[in-house]
Amino acid sequence: MFAEAARLAGVKKSCHGMRKIAATRCAENGATVPQMNAIFGWTGSHMALHYIEAANRKKMAADAMSKLERGA
Repeated sequence: MFAEAARLAGVKKSCHGMRKIAATRCAENGATVPQMNAIFGWTGSHMALHYIEAANRKKMAADAMSKLERGA
């Protein structure tokens, strides 16, 4: 549906970037693998875990930086 709407609007780009940011936001807000699979139409856990692991890494990095800042 999105691709058709974009085509009708004259947008000649893919929707990959929008899907990526949506998946990133879902993962950062605690979406589960089954929830992300339902939203994005994925099967298995590979793609959802990719985004969840990246979100976890981002959170861990922020937590670690706050510890570093407290020590300064």
